[in-house]
Amino acid sequence: MEPAGEAEDGLGLSPAMQAIDRMLGRLAASDGTVLITGESGVGKEQVARRLHALADGGRARPFVAVNCGAIPDTLLEAELFGFEKGAFTGAIKERRGYFEQADGGTLFLDEVGDMPPAMQVKLLRAIQERTITRVGAENPFKVDVRLVCATHEDLHRLVETGRFREDLYYRINVIHLPIPPLRERREDILWLARRFLAEQSDKRGGTPFALSATAERGLLAHPWPGNIRELKHAIERACILSERPQISPEALLGEVLQPALSGALDGETLAGHLERCEKRYLEQALSLQQWRIGDTAEALGISRKTLWEKMKKHGIAEPAR
Repeated sequence: MEPAGEAEDGLGLSPAMQAIDRMLGRLAASDGTVLITGESGVGKEQVARRLHALADGGRARPFVAVNCGAIPDTLLEAELFGFEKGAFTGAIKERRGYFEQADGGTLFLDEVGDMPPAMQVKLLRAIQERTITRVGAENPFKVDVRLVCATHEDLHRLVETGRFREDLYYRINVIHLPIPPLRERREDILWLARRFLAEQSDKRGGTPFALSATAERGLLAHPWPGNIRELKHAIERACILSERPQISPEALLGEVLQPALSGALDGETLAGHLERCEKRYLEQALSLQQWRIGDTAEALGISRKTLWEKMKKHGIAEPAR
């Protein structure tokens, strides 16, 4: 239920998120319904906001996010479609529902798999007819909404077990965007962590928070079962508890980090780990710039000569086409 901000610079450095970002660029010009799937905390709402921002073109159109699983079944219809004064006990004045609030913009329905069957029928009708009817009203009216749905559930399995309507499944699954868990796209871990550190710095008067090299190694080794949400909370906690701007492993994840850090240290020196990370980072940067040396060097803030030397050092060459 918050207005969407401006488009950020992509969704990550990993090939998977780069591919999703390119897909969003193509989807921005259409109004097709999008289904985003993935584990809890993986960043499904961020993907929806990115799509909205790309489609919005800088205009102040509404972005409304609703967690269907957090609304009691008895209230979901009134919350989505609104209600008239006197429609039920406690309805002392009319209220616009989330569909109306999102009119002209994007409605993001998270955890759509938790929606009760009776509500699934009404959602299907709203999508097909692009009209809604407030609770207690007689006449429907049109709404212009881009619908983005998300779930951590396997909707196909829910269809097979009768818990989710097949016709609704196919109606919301026009474009499917599966988001991989953070443990499968480790290129994004430090990229995200630095963004979260910058946010915490802004909240705390510009304190220049930074990760120590050991903390970075621990972040890369940790399995992140809670995905991006866990990482963001870990960074926030560390910035609150750390006595210095440089974040230590202990401040970051405490005892939780130690097993991962121990595993990261097995059989690899710090120099070897940093060499491996630098090579992977350079390959990602070159790929993003379509292997244009000048553009890549400028994006990295180094000279062309330095980039060539690092490519030679790591044995990096443009792949054959």
